[in-house]
Amino acid sequence: MIINFEREVGFIWDVDGVIVDSPHELAWRLTAERWGVGEGGLDSRFYRDYVSGRPRYEGGNEILKRFGIYEHLGAGTDAEKEKVLEQYCTQKNELFKNYIVFEDAPSGIEACKKNRMFGVGIRRIGERSALVEAGADIVVDDLGELSYDGLKSAFLKIF
Repeated sequence: MIINFEREVGFIWDVDGVIVDSPHELAWRLTAERWGVGEGGLDSRFYRDYVSGRPRYEGGNEILKRFGIYEHLGAGTDAEKEKVLEQYCTQKNELFKNYIVFEDAPSGIEACKKNRMFGVGIRRIGERSALVEAGADIVVDDLGELSYDGLKSAFLKIF
């Protein structure tokens, strides 16, 4: 099977911290404001301390708990809180879903490979070996190391 690289290949980027500081932070902040957290309430420090690097539902729960949103909405039981948390995290993802994410976390590379995708690992912190062991097809320290022709060539060798 021959793949037309220019027409048939797409990329998923994990952009938080790889290319920009974090569009995730903006998506969490805007969602929090829509849910009643005052402007500036969810600042970069709060994001770093309670949300960044955590699984989505854990970070969302921190926001809802620490800003009193569960109480404000009358969600007292675990089942009620889970429903609110699901709605909140879904809204956050709706703001973020149109971004196109390369990956800096081994777990993201593993998910990529489970779905039979080509994975480019961007080493921000930690060892390159973690991304290689997760199955990254290419690992770079900086996107400047990755040319279009190099990416195309590596992709076509595999697919």
